[in-house]
Amino acid sequence: MLAPGSLSAFALALPLLLAGLLPLRSAIEQRWCWSGAWVLPVGDLYALGEPGPDGAPGFQMPRGVVRGAGGAIEHQGADLSNGRSGDAVRAAADGLVVRAARSGWHGGYGRHVVIAHRLAGGPIVYSAYAHLAPGSVRVRAGQMVRAGETIARVGRSGRASAEHLHFEVRQATDPDERWERSPVVDPIAFVVARLPAQRADTTWARPYLVWAECAALLGSEVRGDAPLERATWWTMLAHAARHGLERVPNDPIALRQALIAAHLLPADAERDPAAAVSWKELARDLARAREAGLRGISLPVPIARHRAECSRELGTRTPASHLKRLGRRDGPPPSAADACLAIADLGVPQAAAPTLRASAPAGS
Repeated sequence: MLAPGSLSAFALALPLLLAGLLPLRSAIEQRWCWSGAWVLPVGDLYALGEPGPDGAPGFQMPRGVVRGAGGAIEHQGADLSNGRSGDAVRAAADGLVVRAARSGWHGGYGRHVVIAHRLAGGPIVYSAYAHLAPGSVRVRAGQMVRAGETIARVGRSGRASAEHLHFEVRQATDPDERWERSPVVDPIAFVVARLPAQRADTTWARPYLVWAECAALLGSEVRGDAPLERATWWTMLAHAARHGLERVPNDPIALRQALIAAHLLPADAERDPAAAVSWKELARDLARAREAGLRGISLPVPIARHRAECSRELGTRTPASHLKRLGRRDGPPPSAADACLAIADLGVPQAAAPTLRASAPAGS
């Protein structure tokens, strides 16, 4: 059996079945984003009982995880309801869809979606969303999703006597084992303990900071207006770009060496992890990340707003297309928010920019 969260056997025995369902081939594994902060899957992004982003009635939890007298789990998740069907069901965190069942009973789950999350510095976790409405599942197995992205609608398919979302979180002990056999954790407590701290920011950068925290690019302790330290920047690079690293080292010196080995930093890259990153350094590393490819980066705000923010904060509406210009900027060094803005732009196809998903958490 593999250690929790371990992917070490995958390189030798590809493809294994992630969650017992999805062949985790190299091309998929390198696009699989890490998961940082989480959000609630229905209603308000951050609090049960509060109205949803569109003013919908708040969701309550009539039943959570239930254990019997002998300790056996009799109900394996949280039932979330606001008394009606059709409300959006969101991915609770960045991850990889391993199942998107559009029909069938499936042991009472009915129409359901299961997402695998690779926690930053931790194990693999599965989130499951059950009793979904007919025709509402809008994702597929093998697709990357972002925290807050709408994946389906609340319904009552399967073993459900009323409209509600059945929400589960399970921690994998073996990535190749069926997800239903993984140990159950209290899903609401799990999410609440991981809500994005960056949502408290009140500046223009709030959507980008929340988005970056959900993608494990930025820690909750980093101030968006603070000069970007190299240790923070190296962590952002490691979680944003595609590479073969199974884990991102916590130690900055080890992380620097890992990024050099992955060709995301040059061999003579600057060494002091506590020093501020220069604009020249930022632009150089962004060019390497662009060459390596990104892990499903998507914009947290509408494209018109993004272009305006880039113009005001970075001096160009399309910084990813003008990295040399970015590297010649004068004045104070880039902030953590500037780096989030630049990485977000790196993921925008310059010819055809994407539109924002209306339910993305950063836009709330």
